[in-house]
Amino acid sequence: DIQNGRIILSIRSVHDRKQAEQKLQEANLLLEKAQQQTKIGGWRLGLGHGEVIWTEEVYRIHEVGFGFKPDLSKGLLFYHPMNRAELAEALDKAQHQGASFDLTLRFKGLKQTPKWVRLTGEPEWEGGKIIAINGLIQDITREHNALLELKRHRAQLENITSNIPGVVLQIRFAADGSASMPYLSEGAERLWGYTSQQLSTLPMELEQVIHPEDRAPLRQSFLASAK
Repeated sequence: DIQNGRIILSIRSVHDRKQAEQKLQEANLLLEKAQQQTKIGGWRLGLGHGEVIWTEEVYRIHEVGFGFKPDLSKGLLFYHPMNRAELAEALDKAQHQGASFDLTLRFKGLKQTPKWVRLTGEPEWEGGKIIAINGLIQDITREHNALLELKRHRAQLENITSNIPGVVLQIRFAADGSASMPYLSEGAERLWGYTSQQLSTLPMELEQVIHPEDRAPLRQSFLASAK
């Protein structure tokens, strides 16, 4: 108050605000590292003006710079043509029916790198209306390819075991002495007249096709090989 010859100063401590900002930065950094390690990014599709928001990992999955301005039409082009209709239908149901989705889709980044992604979406409600769709996208290429390779090897094994004389089986013994049979080749039906499903557990079904005098030694040999 200059007229009365007084000066009033207002001093506020910004320590708490600075500390809160630092904690927020640390949390964001931790989240970003987690996204990179898991290859999971978050996205949001606003239904009012069609605004699309991506986290940084989503840009990396799409192989685009952070200056890229995503929208729905551009985003669909990254997906395999055979999957675009499926994705468009899922988004439509989320918008108009409130249905969430969880899809595994073929994908290509801007550098044309073939990928498989898992895409999830969940409607966001406000005032009884759906205002946005929020979701996650994860690059699952490595896991998907490993699963395909495992299926290929299993098919090769099935082909080999189904064409050799005799029976190929796998027996698993539990701590309580019970046993199960995770794998049994088709030769069981040719040799014993029982399907693999009928001989899926021990000792009842399998031991019925073994001569009584041979059952105990056979079981002992199974147990010895499992050690």
